[in-house]
Amino acid sequence: MSIITPEELKKVAGLPEHANFHGWLIHSPEKDDFLLKYKEKGIAISKTWCGLPDQAMRFNRFVRALKVIELLELQNQAIIVAAFDLGRQIVVLAPNDFKERMSLPSSNPFRVHVMPN
Repeated sequence: MSIITPEELKKVAGLPEHANFHGWLIHSPEKDDFLLKYKEKGIAISKTWCGLPDQAMRFNRFVRALKVIELLELQNQAIIVAAFDLGRQIVVLAPNDFKERMSLPSSNPFRVHVMPN
């Protein structure tokens, strides 16, 4: 599996040069929230979610985020997105495969709908 680098993704998405890679995040498109933290206690695993990407748990490596999705058994509920810091806002990019899910109506007041065709 070939994973696009943050620099390649920034270029393809047309983000400004000053955009800094914020990290890989785990996002639930249907609930429009991000994994904040998780805790393993014996056989139980608790998960806490948040509505803002700048508060979410960040992963420097895509593979690490993927391992957490597998550990938490979120394969059918969450996706890995790339986040970039533009200074005044965090931009979240998802694969085109999830464009429809990312476009679902949301009550999150912080969501900005900008989707290039």
